[in-house]
This record gives sequence, C-alpha cells and structure tokens, in this order.
Amino acid sequence: MSEYGTATVDLNDLSLWDQEVEYNPEAELTTSVIPPDDKRHVVKWKLGSRGIGEPKKSANGKVFFSAHLQGNIVAPGEYYDNAAIFDQLTSIVFESGTSGMHAWLKGIGQPAPGRCSLGELKQRVMDALASEPMCRVRGRWEASVKTGTNSNGKAIYETKLKKMRNFPQLADGRYNSEVDIDGQTVRAQFAVQDYLPIE
Repeated sequence: MSEYGTATVDLNDLSLWDQEVEYNPEAELTTSVIPPDDKRHVVKWKLGSRGIGEPKKSANGKVFFSAHLQGNIVAPGEYYDNAAIFDQLTSIVFESGTSGMHAWLKGIGQPAPGRCSLGELKQRVMDALASEPMCRVRGRWEASVKTGTNSNGKAIYETKLKKMRNFPQLADGRYNSEVDIDGQTVRAQFAVQDYLPIE
C-alpha cells in the first residue's frame, strides 16, 4: 500500500494500469505566466500561504502586524481569468491616514472602525476572508532585481521597471513580461496599487 495525495493506493491492484491519462501533446512542461494587464480587475480573496503574522515593532517603534493575501482574478474569457495575485498587507498607517490593510477592508465593503486594537483588526481580517470577499484592484506590472542581502541574510530587491507599456513589445502586439535587467532575467509581477469597491 502507498499513500498518494490523500488516497491510499494498492500497488498490487492490476486494474490501475487500465486507467487512462489524457494530455496536450503540444504543451510544454513549464509555461511563461503573463501577468494580468495594467488595469482594474475584479478579484476574489483568500488567506495566502504565509498567513497572518504576529505583532512586531516597526523602525519608528509602532506596533503592527501583516497578512499575506492571495487573490484570484475574475475575468471570464480573458487569458488571465483565475490568475493568482498576492499582496502582503500591513496595519501600518501611513501619512495618508490609512494602511494597506484598512484600504483592503474598505475595498471589500467591510471597513474597520476609526480606532480598534490590533487583535480586533486581525479578527476583522479573518472574518472577512472566511467569506472569500471580492473587490476591484488597480495594479501594474513591475519587474524587480536582487541588489543584495540585508543583515539578516534576506534578499533585497529593487523595482527597476514599472507599467506594462514600458516592457518590450512582441510582434503580435502583446508585451513581453520577461526582461533582462542588469544581467538578470526577471519576470513582471502584477503589483496591487489600490483596492476599490465593486460598482
């Protein structure tokens, strides 16, 4: 017996050899994933693989926490339908008076109160994600290259190219999401710039 996924498979069962496999003979093992276009998209959200972090202090001494979100674009008929996008939201309030986390909650129609504890804010985020909320996002292509490492040994990246229209154009009119920058081959990522309600 062998564990494969969640099922237990009897390797001595000869009828397993009768199972058919279907594939695309023209497909390649790896494909170049082209990010969604630079425009507004409807997105369905869930908690990302890195989950919700524990509270920590920022450089200026303010306590905050972060939440890793995964969104899937809802665009039937488009090449990027169901494409995954990611964002690492924090509760750090910027000079503008809001944070990425507060903007996301407002965008999905579940705004946080003007004042609440980090624990209450975390609960709001978790409750909201339980219903796979949706909103629109405004975003753009960005390509970043590794420029070094910090004192903790983590890689430092710098964004070198922004906006889809600044990437090389292919013969068919589309834009090439893979570019060479400073001797490194990098792929564009869709970077969220804002969260907006669905109208």
